Amino acid sequence: MPEATLSQEPRLRLGMRHVQRNLSGKRENRAYDDILGTADSDKPIDKLAALTGQIAAARAAGRHADAVVIAARAVTYLRALPVETVPTLANALPEFHYHWGLTFAQDGRLSDALDQFAQSLDWAQSINHRMMVTAAGGAAALIHAIHGRGQAANAQLSTIPTVHEHEWWSTFAPVPGALAHAMLCLDRLEYAEASEVLSRIDITQAMEYWPIYYLIRTLIVVAARAGAQTELSEFETFVESLTIEHRDAALNAESAKIIRYLLLLDLHQPHRAVRQLELEPPNAQAAILNQLAATLLARRLISLHRPRQARKLIAPLLNVPGSSPRILIRALLLTAETDELNMSENLLRRAVELAQWHEHYSGFTSASESIREQVADLLGEENASIAERLRTLPQHLPVPGADALTQKESQVIEHALEGLTRPEIAQRLNVSPNTIKTQLRSAYAKLQISSRSQLAQLFETNG
Repeated sequence: MPEATLSQEPRLRLGMRHVQRNLSGKRENRAYDDILGTADSDKPIDKLAALTGQIAAARAAGRHADAVVIAARAVTYLRALPVETVPTLANALPEFHYHWGLTFAQDGRLSDALDQFAQSLDWAQSINHRMMVTAAGGAAALIHAIHGRGQAANAQLSTIPTVHEHEWWSTFAPVPGALAHAMLCLDRLEYAEASEVLSRIDITQAMEYWPIYYLIRTLIVVAARAGAQTELSEFETFVESLTIEHRDAALNAESAKIIRYLLLLDLHQPHRAVRQLELEPPNAQAAILNQLAATLLARRLISLHRPRQARKLIAPLLNVPGSSPRILIRALLLTAETDELNMSENLLRRAVELAQWHEHYSGFTSASESIREQVADLLGEENASIAERLRTLPQHLPVPGADALTQKESQVIEHALEGLTRPEIAQRLNVSPNTIKTQLRSAYAKLQISSRSQLAQLFETNG
């Protein structure tokens, strides 16, 4: 188009830049500065485009709080428009709502994000915008899946059309829906299926979703009881490749804490793991990842025979609405395990009812063997396959004395379990063999063992 035309119609320039970036495979990592000066325009389309551009600029610069403020301003402006004006914006609204939803999601405001994704989907369906139907429908399904609402997530996924490889947007628009599908597989204890779904995702094509992608990968690794060290190394390498702006958004930072906690705990480094989850006591209104972290810590306290502390931590989460079954099921289960009022059976029944309705069974996998047996009995014949999987899950117990190990001692023990000799460990950690000898002696004393064969047996026995 002629430059004069592009100068008069900034949204045409915006569209041209958008197409050029996507065709060249470049990520959207900055705002379109050509439209930033039109925020005071009298045209609603230009006003909303300018606000959305400013949101992108703020997010790219790491000013996530500013991005949320501008997104709220855009939502308020749109709602104040005359009703007859809104349909004239139909071609642009799917992408506007979607990007506002991403902004709220990165801030951890998942309910606000879901509202925007739902509106994006409605407008996209009304104009048959297949790419945005796929992206927005998948994003809405993913938020339902994060909360553990399996039926709602599946219903949302059913709105997504079949995507063909020849469609230019096929590498990125389906990503949120694929992540939702993988998470639903995990919640049905279908780990191989979840891994297969995840293997088809190139997260570099949809970087907004990397926290959930790596969280699902971590849950698969932890369930398999293998590969935690490799997964942790790959995750840290990935995070190091990000700019600080893309690490510190609320959703990103909270997800990273949970990922590190789970992997470090699986590597028998509980002292390092627990330090990852420094958090304020949660309440029923807290962000879902904060609540999830609290359930993980409560589980750890129970394994250390500290039930009163676990109950105190988890008590506020019993008031979480049933619309967050991922949290409520875990809160009911943890309370049942530390029951002092003879209410365990009622609590378990309620947890099982929620699990069956939402097809969400992953909350039961970390429970004690006796509790899982009770849950399996309550599931009945209609969920016989789930019941059998719960009965046959290996028990993962804390290693006695591991909490007393220092970080360096944990590293030495980890390498010893790999079969490395003292000189090899010393070379790996860049210290002297005598230092390794001293650290091994100290670690053995804390673990109450005296040889490598006892070390291997201790960690094998405890998962």
